[in-house]
Amino acid sequence: MDAAHGAPAPPHRPRTPAYRDAAQQPEKTADGRRLHLGLRHRSDQAFTTGLAHARAYATVHGHLAAPIGERFNGFALGRWLPNHRKFPAMPPEHVAELEALDPWWRPPWTVMWQRSYYEARDHARARGGLRPEHGFPATSFGLGEWLYNQCTGYTRLHPAQQRLLADIGLTPEAVRAARPRRKHMATHFQRALACASTFAEAHGTLVNATTDTIQDGLKLGQWLSNQRSKDRAYQHRHGTPSPRALALSAIDPWWNPPWTLEWQRS
Repeated sequence: MDAAHGAPAPPHRPRTPAYRDAAQQPEKTADGRRLHLGLRHRSDQAFTTGLAHARAYATVHGHLAAPIGERFNGFALGRWLPNHRKFPAMPPEHVAELEALDPWWRPPWTVMWQRSYYEARDHARARGGLRPEHGFPATSFGLGEWLYNQCTGYTRLHPAQQRLLADIGLTPEAVRAARPRRKHMATHFQRALACASTFAEAHGTLVNATTDTIQDGLKLGQWLSNQRSKDRAYQHRHGTPSPRALALSAIDPWWNPPWTLEWQRS
């Protein structure tokens, strides 16, 4: 009998295991909306397609730090990967499949850092070492400058970043002995300035150059970001823009606005 209402108790029915209850519920998206099984099926098919391209890319390049604009075998892999990095409810089996291709496909730091690291790793493998104590002599100027910056900022890096650098020879001891990449800085700046001018002529501005932008072989977006940081430090010390900043302002007066680049781009 039902103690509360005096009615006969319903016949005993075995409880459904919790995992079966969950399996019988419609799947939901990250915002709580129900996901139709047909949509899930198509989503799995789309992932399988993207994974095949990711596997082929990793076979060629040894990583999944593809630039945002990368189209590999006609597939927009450079967009597909960031979309999955930002997806909070990604199935664990999908994560595992991508990690099997590149353990650092979704790093806790920027993908740009990871991409530069892979460039350094490939260089070290091909050339038999980086020789930081000699100023990274066999590297390109951009890569050598990036490597030296990692050495000077080594203590601020994530411990896992430090371990990755140690794997290519930049141990704490080697970092302390590192010297800057040797190249005539004025010559490099003039070359970079010419690349910036070419980009501005094509796009009407320099703020649309992102960290993935490459112009005539130069990582223009990253170089501009470095120039903005250097100019802020220069203005803090001297109260006026640096000569380099003035040269860039002659190309685009708003290359380094006092507000966000996102606002200026919009």
